[in-house]
Amino acid sequence: MALVLAGILSQGESQIDKVHMALRGYDQLKEKLSALGIETSIF
Repeated sequence: MALVLAGILSQGESQIDKVHMALRGYDQLKEKLSALGIETSIF
């Protein structure tokens, strides 16, 4: 999760590899970040 937060706080676009490990245990995190105006894409 720390990597996700660091990416949010940085300027420009961030890419995190193997993000599924960072997101384990966070229910609907993509939707919650979107509600805060943070654009996310998971591939």
